[in-house]
Amino acid sequence: MLGYKGKNPEKPDVEWWNQQIRRGLAFRKEAAYEEKWNTWRRYYRNEFLPDILPSNIFFKMVRTIVPRIYFRNPSISVISTKPGIENMLFAKLVERVDNKILKQMKIKTQLKRQIQEAFMFGTGIGKLGFGSQFSSNPEGVGISESPLYGDRQESVEYNFNLLPNMPWYSKFPISGYVLPAKTAYREDARWECFIIRRPVSDVKADKRFKNTNSIRAMKQTFELGTQSTSRDKDPVEMIDLFEIRDKKTGMVFVISPQVMDKPLAIEEDAFMRAGIQPGKIIVFNEDDERAWGLPDSQILEPQQREINEIRTITMYHRRLSTIKMLVRRGAILKEEAVKLLNSDILSMVWTEEDPDMAVKIIQAADIPQALLQSEVSVMNDIRENMGFSRNEFGEFQGGRESPTATETQIVKAASEIRVDERRDMVADILVEITEDVNTMIFKHWTAEQVVEVAGPAGVPIWVRFRPTMLRRGKYEIKVDPDQSIPQTKDLREQKALLIYDRLKMNPIIDPIKLTEYLLHEMHGVAFDDMMRGIPQTAGTQENPATPEQFKQITRNVGNVAPQAIQ
Repeated sequence: MLGYKGKNPEKPDVEWWNQQIRRGLAFRKEAAYEEKWNTWRRYYRNEFLPDILPSNIFFKMVRTIVPRIYFRNPSISVISTKPGIENMLFAKLVERVDNKILKQMKIKTQLKRQIQEAFMFGTGIGKLGFGSQFSSNPEGVGISESPLYGDRQESVEYNFNLLPNMPWYSKFPISGYVLPAKTAYREDARWECFIIRRPVSDVKADKRFKNTNSIRAMKQTFELGTQSTSRDKDPVEMIDLFEIRDKKTGMVFVISPQVMDKPLAIEEDAFMRAGIQPGKIIVFNEDDERAWGLPDSQILEPQQREINEIRTITMYHRRLSTIKMLVRRGAILKEEAVKLLNSDILSMVWTEEDPDMAVKIIQAADIPQALLQSEVSVMNDIRENMGFSRNEFGEFQGGRESPTATETQIVKAASEIRVDERRDMVADILVEITEDVNTMIFKHWTAEQVVEVAGPAGVPIWVRFRPTMLRRGKYEIKVDPDQSIPQTKDLREQKALLIYDRLKMNPIIDPIKLTEYLLHEMHGVAFDDMMRGIPQTAGTQENPATPEQFKQITRNVGNVAPQAIQ
């Protein structure tokens, strides 16, 4: 079997895999324009040569586009695809659990980092896991349990945002992610590899690894991309680990270029066998021949250089256009010449000769208009490449000073097309992450859970359940891309009041559901128990309801509430 010794999938050919990874890195170096990564980082950091006057397009665009794409309050809605009260309850429980988990996973921060990397380098990589950080499979280790801690109770993992028996998601550096050479589409790749650099002492202490006795500190670091080109010696002895997930065999194993004969760990890939691919990729600009996306930085770089040159030449012209004086030597004493430069009003300057002959004021030509026009032309190119209209910069096309509301909406809609496309890609990733998280918790959570859900009349009800129960349901998960547009509390309340006023007399509108919607948008505990006919003692935090009790509450509310409003 190719990549394994004989036909045994538990004996990977370490030398063969190291060769494949090097080929994948060489392909990435060309396909992802890796040699320019450090240049683009310097541009974003405003690290230009001292004699350059920049107009930092990289920083402007990243800080303009990223906030438009990531979700300020990432949340999902879950709809049951099966009919019945029980399935509706399961959907509510899944939705509540998912949104709580997404918040604990700090998914907002990680997606924001991933989006920025996708913009800068063409591809943003995220990694999904469960339990510990460096486990190849789901692992719910505790603070004092092995292998998180060694024999001397020393931790080999330092990210304490990762909680035991909980899923996690983290932005992974593009320099540490490898696909097979010549991969055109990531879904067709046989394997994916995560390169992880860890201290040698931690790897030896980590009980998840074997064959670690021969590990020594790296004399020459394995190529991780231009992000690791520093010649400074690592403060501690480090080693590169290749975590390889092979779709062909369904195995996951860890090897190192320093241990050429045996893998450090190998087991069946529990993620893959559950239909989960831990690596999550965001690519905004696809290439039909490369899995690595086309970086926006590659498009921006020529304009960045051009506008820097224009700004620098303009700076020199501005210096030349400064007013200067020609003074005849000996015509003015030094103490009198100082008066020409101070800010005193009506100061007397004494000269030994005719003032018209002693001093002559000269001024070079003004800044050429062609330079200013060139800068405008470059900015127009940048806006067109990035999908921004003049409206995004506070300008409108046309000669009128005040455009109509219709014109404003047309311009805004046209300018949002590309941003909406990218936002939709992020929404797809968020849905995929949520579906995978559900797969993991349905399988690995065994203890009873208690969550708060919105009852049938908007009343919060505490329900206890076992996650295995949720497997019986079928769910559809949705993310609203417009969640990235902030809505204030006042706007939501005004919208709810407007809808209530318009629909309250409509005979085909359910008044119960309409009132629930209004009270839901009127945030605050004072609105939780306004509706009559709603049981107030069922499903408390001290005495959570079972799913059967929740279904009974729903039936009771459906019968009592209509009588309460008559």
